[in-house]
Amino acid sequence: MSDDGHSYECIFCALCKKWFPGNGVWTKIGCSSPRLDAITCREISAQYQSCISAELNNASQINQVNKEMESKEGKALVDTQKVLYFLIQNNLLHTTLFKPLVDLCIELGATNLGYLNKAKNAQYTNPGIFGEFLQCQADTVEEDVRQRVTNSEVFGLMVDEYTDVSSRKHLALVAKYNDNETINLAFLQDIQLQLALLTSSTHPLKTS
Repeated sequence: MSDDGHSYECIFCALCKKWFPGNGVWTKIGCSSPRLDAITCREISAQYQSCISAELNNASQINQVNKEMESKEGKALVDTQKVLYFLIQNNLLHTTLFKPLVDLCIELGATNLGYLNKAKNAQYTNPGIFGEFLQCQADTVEEDVRQRVTNSEVFGLMVDEYTDVSSRKHLALVAKYNDNETINLAFLQDIQLQLALLTSSTHPLKTS
């Protein structure tokens, strides 16, 4: 609106308002000329080109930060898997020691693990995520053993039912196979038996 109270249309530049928010034609007053040459001249002006450079530089910095964060978070997930594997390999109580051990590693200076928790409601040490980590490692090992058994000329399966410390019934499948004339023994799968299947072990064997 003009000083005499008349309203008129004008054009503002969003980039100039962002990077040069002074009292200028394209930031505060507004360009009232609809002529194409006025807009074209504006596009090649030094201030406008400076605004474009600042915007591109800012976008590049944001992308770089995002890439660095993704890289650090990826390393954090790998290190978390290493912590879990250490507990499993040494027959430690991974269900209860996983989070305390991760916290201890962070306290002792593990630089990558500090990027593991995104927020209070997005933590990669909660029981749900922990179960996914455990299943991921189990699937990797099972697939490797399954492939070697498949490529073996001859193999045998041993089945054993047992009860864990929580009184839950399990069915362990162990494979014995030859690999380059060497006899190998490997756990193939561990199946937790449901109460309805405790009387028969054939159903989990057929479905596994």
